[in-house]
Amino acid sequence: MMTLVFKKILLKTIYIKKIALAILTAWAIFTSCSNEMSDQGKTGDKDGPVGYISLILSNSSVRGTETKALDSLHYGTADENKVKSVLIVLYNGDDPVTSEVKYRFVLADIGTPASPGSDIHSILQGTNTTTYRTKAKEVIKDNYKLAVFINPPAALKDLTTEGEKLGIMTAAAEVSVDQLTMGEKIRDNFLMSNFAGLVNVAKDDIYDTEAKAEAAPVKLDVERAVAKVTLSVADNLKTASATLGANIGEIKWDVDVVNRKTFWMRNAAPMLDKNSISSGIVTQTIPEIAISTNRIYMYATDPNWDGISHNRNPSLIAPLTDEFTYKSGTIALPLTPSTSDEPTEAYVTENTMVASEQWEDVTTCVLISAVITPKTTYFGTSLPPGTQYFLFRNMAFTFTDIQQIHAAYNDPETIITSAGKTWKVLTEEAANASIIVLPGILERMKGSEDFNGYTAVPDTSKDVVKSNGTVSFFAAGAPNYYYVPIRHFRDELQSESMAYGRYGVVRNSWYNLLLTSIKNYGTGEIPKDRPEPDDKDKSWLSVEFTILPWVERGQGIEL
Repeated sequence: MMTLVFKKILLKTIYIKKIALAILTAWAIFTSCSNEMSDQGKTGDKDGPVGYISLILSNSSVRGTETKALDSLHYGTADENKVKSVLIVLYNGDDPVTSEVKYRFVLADIGTPASPGSDIHSILQGTNTTTYRTKAKEVIKDNYKLAVFINPPAALKDLTTEGEKLGIMTAAAEVSVDQLTMGEKIRDNFLMSNFAGLVNVAKDDIYDTEAKAEAAPVKLDVERAVAKVTLSVADNLKTASATLGANIGEIKWDVDVVNRKTFWMRNAAPMLDKNSISSGIVTQTIPEIAISTNRIYMYATDPNWDGISHNRNPSLIAPLTDEFTYKSGTIALPLTPSTSDEPTEAYVTENTMVASEQWEDVTTCVLISAVITPKTTYFGTSLPPGTQYFLFRNMAFTFTDIQQIHAAYNDPETIITSAGKTWKVLTEEAANASIIVLPGILERMKGSEDFNGYTAVPDTSKDVVKSNGTVSFFAAGAPNYYYVPIRHFRDELQSESMAYGRYGVVRNSWYNLLLTSIKNYGTGEIPKDRPEPDDKDKSWLSVEFTILPWVERGQGIEL
C-alpha cells in the first residue's frame, strides 16, 4: 500500500444519495482488510415501504503542486489511511433525548482493488484516490440522520446499537489515543467520523432498487479523530544557538497535557472570518460553514472547552488530572526529531479552549529535552559535554564552586578558588580586580534546605525554586527540559496575542514544529507548575509551527 501526501484536505468524502448503503472509501490507497461482516440493520418487522440506501466514501483531494505552502493539505501514511471496518448508523432524528438508532450496519469485509470483500461492490484506484463502492442495504423509506465511523472502537459500537438514543453517542467520552488509533499490533486503526455533523437522508433520497441506490451518491466528509504532531530540527540549529555558549547534545521530545476526553464527532465552533484577517488586529469570527475549503479557518469545541484552567481560575479545586494526562520528574522522552528519511510522529486527542482559557496548564504542548552543557562556568572552568553542573540565572557552576559560594555567604572572607584563579568575596572592594562581586548570587543560594546545604551532589537533576530565581542541578548526561504550547492558527491568520484559536489542537490537523534555536537553558525537571498564559513576552524556545490536513500547521521554536 502506497503512501499519499495530502494536497487538498485529508477528509474522507462520503457520498450518499437517494438510497442504499454502498460505501466508496478513499483517503489514500488502503491495504487489504478481511474480516467478518456484521449486518445489524435489517428492515425486520419495521413497517413502511422498503428501499435501499448506498454510501460512497471517496477522497477527492487533488495533489496539485509539489511546493509546500502554509496550511497545506496532505495525504496520510498507509497506516493512517487504512480502512478495516465501517460503522454506518441511521437515526430517526437529531434530538439527543428522543432520537434513536433505527439501523446499524457494520462493514468488515473490505478487500482490495483486485479482490473486493463481500461488503464491497467494487474498488477503483485512481492517481490520488481510492474509492470503495459498497453493496446496497435495505431500509424502510423514511427520513434519517446519518453518522459514519471508520475503524470504530468497541466502546463506540456499544453506544450505537439499535434503539440507543442519539445523546448517548454525542456525549463526551473518556478515551485514550490508543483507543482511537491502535490496531492489534501497530497504529493502523484510526477512527474517522463525520466532518460536519449528522447528514440528512430524506425519504425521497431512498431508491426502490439496489442498482439505483448504488448509482446515486450524496457527499459526506469524514476526518480522523486525532491530531498529529511532529518535531524536526533546523540544520543550522547549533549555529543559531551560538549565543548560549554551550554544547548541544541529544534532543528528544514527546507530547504533554493530552486531553482525556473527546467527542466521537467534531463539534462545531466559530470559524475565522477570512475577510477580516489583518496584521495586528484580532480576526473576527463567524458561524462555522463546514466545507473543505474553509478547513484552515476552522476550530472546534471539546468537552473541557472552558472553566478548567487552575491558573486562570485559582478557586477551582477539581484535579486537572481528571481532564488531562501530565508528565513529570526527570523521565526520558521517547521520540527523536523527524528527518526526511525517518519521520517520527505522535498523536493526540483534540484539545481546544475559549480565548481566555489559553493557559499553559490546559494547553497541549510539546516537551523537548536537550543535553546542554555550558562550555565554561562562571569562574572560567571548562566543562566537557555531558558534565554535571549547577545553574543559576544562566550562570554555570561546578559542585565545588557552589560549596565555596555557599560558604562565602556565611563568611565574606572566604577565598574562592576555581580554574587556577582565586577570588575574595568583598563586595565593598569591587575596584580590586582580584575581587568578585557576588551579593545577588550569595543571597539566592543561601539556605541549608537547598540541596542538603550543598553537602553532596544530588542523585538526579533537580530544581530548587526560590523567590528571586531557581537554582538547578543537571546530572551527568541529563537533559534540560522545555515545553512549547502548540499553536493552531498561525500569526498570519490570528496575529493578536491571546486571541481566539491561537492555541489548541484540532482533530485531523498535523502540527509540524521546527526547532530553530536554543538560546536559554531549560529546567532540570519537567515543570510541575506552568502558571502563565500561552502567549507571553518571553519564551525559552524558538519554534516554527506548520500545521498539516492532515491541514498542516507549522510552528517555529526558539528555546
